[in-house]
Amino acid sequence: MNSATTTSVKTVCPYCGVGCGMALDVQGGKVVKVSGIKTHPTNFGRLREQGALLWAWLQEGAHFYVCGDAGRMARDVDAALRQIVQEHGAMTADAATDYLACMSRDRRYARDVY
Repeated sequence: MNSATTTSVKTVCPYCGVGCGMALDVQGGKVVKVSGIKTHPTNFGRLREQGALLWAWLQEGAHFYVCGDAGRMARDVDAALRQIVQEHGAMTADAATDYLACMSRDRRYARDVY
């Protein structure tokens, strides 16, 4: 393979088991870029579908970790998480923001975005 040639390889993220669609740009046998596939069904707003379960886990002390694209994905996941906390925790928007800030201070909500 020519090291100047970039090939895009579709795959899924194995991290949490959800199976978010990802595209890897490979150049010279090395991954040079990782991005989410916006049209992949798992990437398209599916977090809210599991809102009640996620809320139950958070109430039991679960940690929530966001890793990936800071430009869009992280912002969208944060908005979905706030909506889940507000809806399933029966909170106002301000209370949901405070809840997530508290989780962050307790190191239960972490973001590794780039």
